Amino acid sequence: MTGSLEVAGEHSPFRMAVGKPEFVFTFASPENARLFTSTIEKKNRRFAIDAINKDNTMRYFPGVPVDITQFGESSFKLVPKSPLPPGEYAIILEGSPQAKDRRIFTFGIDQ
Repeated sequence: MTGSLEVAGEHSPFRMAVGKPEFVFTFASPENARLFTSTIEKKNRRFAIDAINKDNTMRYFPGVPVDITQFGESSFKLVPKSPLPPGEYAIILEGSPQAKDRRIFTFGIDQ
């Protein structure tokens, strides 16, 4: 079984050009920041983020490879390792399972 996140609409209103965008964020668990691509289903964006294995353990999809580095005293910078092609993306900042803290930022890459 695959767990996914569904976001309304086929496109994010926040658009960028093809390349390697840089994102700066403040979050308690920067090691849990991940970048995902979406599929469009029924006019919504769907991001596959995890799956339950046959032995009932959770497997988290790594998403698009990124580098996360310290930025200033309390922030972090996320940069994709390769230029992003056109499409719809989401950065998901996942806190600890106990805190159930999740932040989601969606954007699109245009030609």
